[in-house]
Amino acid sequence: MAATTILSDEMVDQLEARGAHDELIQHWDSIEKKAFPNIMSHQLPLEVRQATLRFMRFLVDTMDLAPPAWFRAAVLLDAACLKVEAGLLFEDLPTTAAALVVLVKKKDTADFESYAPHLQAQIIQLHNCLNTLGYESEHQEITANTIHQQELALMDLLRWQVDGPSIESWLSMLCARLMLMSGAALFPCLQLVWWFCTMHAEPFVLLGPAWPTLKPRNAAQGLLCVGLLAVGLMSLDSMTPSE
Repeated sequence: MAATTILSDEMVDQLEARGAHDELIQHWDSIEKKAFPNIMSHQLPLEVRQATLRFMRFLVDTMDLAPPAWFRAAVLLDAACLKVEAGLLFEDLPTTAAALVVLVKKKDTADFESYAPHLQAQIIQLHNCLNTLGYESEHQEITANTIHQQELALMDLLRWQVDGPSIESWLSMLCARLMLMSGAALFPCLQLVWWFCTMHAEPFVLLGPAWPTLKPRNAAQGLLCVGLLAVGLMSLDSMTPSE
């Protein structure tokens, strides 16, 4: 039987203050199970997904959003793909990508009016990229109204679950828990682990989508273990199955 760790009241308070408490973990797990059910469904071809995510990165930077916004938008893209039985239409990807970033922005969609004129070149570039890859995509001008309509459709598709965790938010929580529970002695090493994980998180997301068997928590835990191994806080033997 696995041992049960009893946390002191002080530690529980510290975890709650850092947004790393057990109840939030359970809540995020529940969201992930709904967002990524154990069913086989369509996903975007890898090169199409990568092109779309790079377009979303441009939108995040243009809108002056914090870096975690891109990770959250990427998770929503993967979840939306799983819920569309026939798969997302390639010609809809620019509108879908922009709407997901605006959802993450959590501001009035009218704000998009100030950005839309500057994005048309990037939108055309994404369409051209898809066509070059062999996926037929006709250019459609993106306006604040088309984004608003796509937002509503995505909210319905995702059943209003747009605040789920990403690999970045899981890494932030897991590292915070390690730092608090290990004390000051390991803080310098854990800072290196955090740096390692954040440096590799975006390339990891680009490698493939979140999936029922590789949810953001699974990906974050794997990346964290590699980080702990890289700085010498874990041995390779401890990560190798016994059988």
